[in-house]
Amino acid sequence: MSDRRPAFAVIDRAASYRRGLDTAFRAAGHRVSFPDDPVAWARATAESRVAVVLVTLRVDNDCRMVSSVVDAGGHVLGLLPDPSMEAFQHVLAHGATSAVDWNADPEQIVDVAIAAAQEMSLIPAAVVRSISAGGPVPHTPTITAEEAQWLLSLAAGTTVAALAFEVGYSERAMFRKLHDLYVNLGVRNRSEALIAAERSGILRTNLQPEPPRPRSA
Repeated sequence: MSDRRPAFAVIDRAASYRRGLDTAFRAAGHRVSFPDDPVAWARATAESRVAVVLVTLRVDNDCRMVSSVVDAGGHVLGLLPDPSMEAFQHVLAHGATSAVDWNADPEQIVDVAIAAAQEMSLIPAAVVRSISAGGPVPHTPTITAEEAQWLLSLAAGTTVAALAFEVGYSERAMFRKLHDLYVNLGVRNRSEALIAAERSGILRTNLQPEPPRPRSA
């Protein structure tokens, strides 16, 4: 029988910060892991427990890790050194369950993490109001003409294998490039990417999708 109690992991470079959170989690009756590979940890842990990864997010590459952890079955709590409205929206757009100020009291961070394990998000009311009002999400990615053509082809029913053949990539390389495109769009899979592309206007065209041109040798 699976043990669905939450398991927590912390990803932060500062040893003193990790120790502070470790102490706070222990006081609340929880142990914390500090894995080198949070994606692998989330994948293994999520098989039997609710996996929550607390990760300090400073650059966009960190947000790519958020998407990877979510894809592995984990929940993400973003620790934000810059707790601006844009930062909250950015990490939530990448799939995080919640986010909190990096400088918040450790006990507050533990409370937010426990809520995230229950699939609840404790975020500032101002962020909630902005999202409810349709406030702008700062993640406004740009994609290349080639990437737009990939999406048009996928929307028309082209398989990834066929698309890879047409553009001259191996199927594995095509999957990797599409994954990077999905991350850039702030989505997790093909279906979400097509919805995002439709909303952004990429797919609203009278032109029929043309087969992508093979890349030059």
